Formats: sequence, C-alpha cells, structure tokens
Amino acid sequence: REQIKALLTRYWDTFHDPASQILETERKIKIQYRPVGADPDAVTHALTAKIDRIDQLPDGSFRIVDYKTGGAWEHLKKPKKNDLQLCIYAMALAQFLGEKHPPEGVAEYWLLQTGDRGAISLTDLDIDKAREKIDAAIHGMLAGDFPKGSGRDCRGHCGILDG
Repeated sequence: REQIKALLTRYWDTFHDPASQILETERKIKIQYRPVGADPDAVTHALTAKIDRIDQLPDGSFRIVDYKTGGAWEHLKKPKKNDLQLCIYAMALAQFLGEKHPPEGVAEYWLLQTGDRGAISLTDLDIDKAREKIDAAIHGMLAGDFPKGSGRDCRGHCGILDG
C-alpha cells in the first residue's frame, strides 16, 4: 500500500481527473459463469474479479482501472482486444451494473512506475474470445488436463506438470 501511495503521489497530475467520480475501490465481483453452449442445467462456475477501481466519467460512461506496479510492458501500454483480465473485468462490471453487456467506457492499466496508461474501449474488448479461453480452462479442469503450454518457462508448482 505504501508503494502504491508513493507512486500515485508521484503521478497525481498524470492520473488525477477531478471530473470523474470514484465509485468503487478494491471491488470484488463474483460472476456466475456458464460456458458457451452449456446445457441450461449444467453447473454454474464462479469467477471472482477484484477490480482495483471503478470510476464514472463526466459523460456517464465508466472506467475500470487496474494499477500495475511492475514493469511498463508493451502489452499493458497497448492492451489487445482479447486481454483476458480486462475482458473479465468488463464482464464483472456489466454484472455489477445489472447489464448483459459491458457499458460504454474504458478499461485502463495505470503503470505506476512510469506514469503511462494503457487503455481500450470496453466495447472494443472481444468478450467472445475471452469466453473461449475461459471455457477451454473450465473444460480442461473438469477433464483433469493441466498442460504447461509451449514456450513457457515454468517455475514453481507448474513444474510438476508434463510438458
């Protein structure tokens, strides 16, 4: 918390928008999730999104903020449409607001070490592509299939998995 506080103080002018209203901080939203095409009687899975911050912007749209204290990686500066984290946050925001689809607005990574922001419109996020990834993970877990994946340098618990 102290590191984040110091970094936010350092970039107050970069990030602060007095016209925006902070609605939530550190908000946990549980999504009741059913894979695409699943039987209506199938088990519902719970996904939990912990969103660092939700703002309402002056035009009534919303902003999801995810604070990043590590490196200012390119994929954070320029989030892709299928960014899984931001897609899940957009799904969670929609549920939080009682909507079926993400509202108008933006999802942003705030890179606290450099003062950069990576932003993408909530409506530009490819939720269907993210759902494919989530569905594949659910099917893999239910089948007991936990491959490491190719090209990953696995350290820690995943090292026990077959390559």
